[in-house]
Amino acid sequence: MKSGRLPQAERTYLSVQAIQKGVRGEEHPNSLNTMSSLAHVHLQTWDEKLKLTSWDLFRDQVLLGASLAGQAKYDAAEPLLLAGFDGLMREKNIIPPYDRFYVEVAGPWIVQLYQDWGKPDQAGEWTRRVQETNAANSSK
Repeated sequence: MKSGRLPQAERTYLSVQAIQKGVRGEEHPNSLNTMSSLAHVHLQTWDEKLKLTSWDLFRDQVLLGASLAGQAKYDAAEPLLLAGFDGLMREKNIIPPYDRFYVEVAGPWIVQLYQDWGKPDQAGEWTRRVQETNAANSSK
């Protein structure tokens, strides 16, 4: 289905779904097929939105990494936090101003990860990196 027609397809499936629910019920095979088609349209729409911004992926990596770190799943959290931080730093100029705080919190979350994990050398290295990044950003 072409992306320009997704809104039209969604409206059509929603109309058909409402009629089918009233006539045949939600569990009729035709109703289920329509729900499946509507879900497919939503997935295509969601995929297109993901392609619009690349920094969202990095934000989500940082958030997931921080969540895993909070659960003491350090091995799983580390690569997500590091990749997310690097991506946010590369993309920081296209991040909307109201979301730029993710760039600011990602580094301290990495420091916290290493502190909680019992890796003081890495925590110190990241503390210095965060301070250098903050200094560079404040001089602009």
